[in-house]
Amino acid sequence: MLRVFTTGQVAQVVNVNINTAIKWFDEGKLEGYRLPRSKERRIYRESLVAFMERHDISSDLLERFEHHRATRRPRAQRAHREQRGAPRCVSSGLRAALRIGPVEIPVGLNDLSLTGVALRGFCAPNQQIPEEFELSILDLNGARLLETRCQLIHLRREVGGLTLGCRFLQLDPQQIERCLSARGGG
Repeated sequence: MLRVFTTGQVAQVVNVNINTAIKWFDEGKLEGYRLPRSKERRIYRESLVAFMERHDISSDLLERFEHHRATRRPRAQRAHREQRGAPRCVSSGLRAALRIGPVEIPVGLNDLSLTGVALRGFCAPNQQIPEEFELSILDLNGARLLETRCQLIHLRREVGGLTLGCRFLQLDPQQIERCLSARGGG
């Protein structure tokens, strides 16, 4: 079940043109957020459901959309994801801290690859979500294994905060290898 929809997905659900879904978002009829450095919009599930109820749009349309999405060629999608780049690994035994100016915010580490990282449990100070930030990855003893600059690629709202998908902007390959071997998965 999707928690956040693109405007294209909203348009498919309610069978309208994507420009109509964009207009509804821009007018505040659908709540969500914009991706940093992008014109892309994301709409919260709760907002879409409430919008559909307010306008007497059958919830069956949303159920059909999600059923179709869940049953369409999942194996091909998994294979495509695996071919996209470096394998990802769940990073147990590591912690992360995100720096925005002088403020350091501890976050959980979901995935780590040679090109980027997924951080979980981010709570934005003053509701500001950074486009770029400094990131430190630490071992359980607090030793810094990696210090780099990251760019936010996508985010997802979850219980306990936001999950941020980030790519590395600056990276010493030896540092990432040290992180992967500290985790036990190099």
